[in-house]
Amino acid sequence: MKAFIFLVILFSFICICYSSHETMIKVSQPILIEGYIKESVSTYLYYIDVPPMALQVKLTCAENYIKTESMVVNRNLANIYNLKIDVIYNEYGLPFFGDTLKAKLILPENFSQSELKPDITHEGLISATINCALKNAISSKSINYLDLKVVGEKVYLKYAKVYER
Repeated sequence: MKAFIFLVILFSFICICYSSHETMIKVSQPILIEGYIKESVSTYLYYIDVPPMALQVKLTCAENYIKTESMVVNRNLANIYNLKIDVIYNEYGLPFFGDTLKAKLILPENFSQSELKPDITHEGLISATINCALKNAISSKSINYLDLKVVGEKVYLKYAKVYER
């Protein structure tokens, strides 16, 4: 009974702390610069009612429009090649499993057959996306691990593991 009361109080505290309000979050994303994958930190403004690190991890694969000299283009390679990340929530609707955040990297069907830009490999894109997702997850001092599942072709399941700070 004491454990249940503690969980109710903890959940209420978290809901108050993360009640919906506009906030600025910084998100690491793999972007294309002069033919290479580079990490970029983008700023998003959101009305959020979930802990920010969960949204940051999900936004790893979001569109990222960057103004160049001649136009505005989406440079997030994870988004361009249809990679997605879903955050997994516990039975209380929170993305916390102790000091671990759990997520799924979802690769498009026949990802290994997709034609990428020159000098970019499928493995390089997956690694860069995971690197950014990990940086986004551990942006919170309370998260030390990213438990990542991979949904896609068997050859890429080797990337499913627990990554640490």
